[in-house]
Amino acid sequence: MRSEVQEIQRAAVAQESGYVETRFTRKTTRSIVVEKGRVEQASVKRRAGIGVRVLVDGTWGFSSTSDLTISSVRAAIAKARAAAEASSSRRRTRIPDLPAAQLARGDFSDPAADIVAAISLEQKVALTRETEARARSESSQIKSAACAYSEIDEEKSIVTSLGADASFRLVRPEFRVQAIAERDGKLAQANESVGVTGD
Repeated sequence: MRSEVQEIQRAAVAQESGYVETRFTRKTTRSIVVEKGRVEQASVKRRAGIGVRVLVDGTWGFSSTSDLTISSVRAAIAKARAAAEASSSRRRTRIPDLPAAQLARGDFSDPAADIVAAISLEQKVALTRETEARARSESSQIKSAACAYSEIDEEKSIVTSLGADASFRLVRPEFRVQAIAERDGKLAQANESVGVTGD
């Protein structure tokens, strides 16, 4: 889909004068949680859209759309241009025209992204369940275990009137296991995480 959206971005930018920048982002988040042998959560969330930035009379204008069609992108460019024109008369310091530069062109996707994305949600749920079951079976002292898998699958493409035409895909998986053991009325907790995307 990213290449199809890039074609829309290229067509939209080709019709415009001055500096126009379009940024497509699609983010898919997958989350699986297994606790005490039960799948407590298995969800997939998706969001996508194109952000637009234009430079008119030394002023930036911004807009965006979640409708990935050429007409909607052109309408977003027109809104961004109108916003810049409306605010340019109040601007004291103008942004100079952007200089010519050798901008990025091509696909810069992480090769591992396709490998992770090719694993089905069912396989990821099965791995999470098996790992949680193994954690609970390690010792009779383990009273509770939980396992969670999360994944951020992000695709982006940037096309500008100055020649930038770049895209990439990055998938960031994270796997967490937690176990709680009890002995003589005392509890101890252990956690292990791989591929942590946060702190």
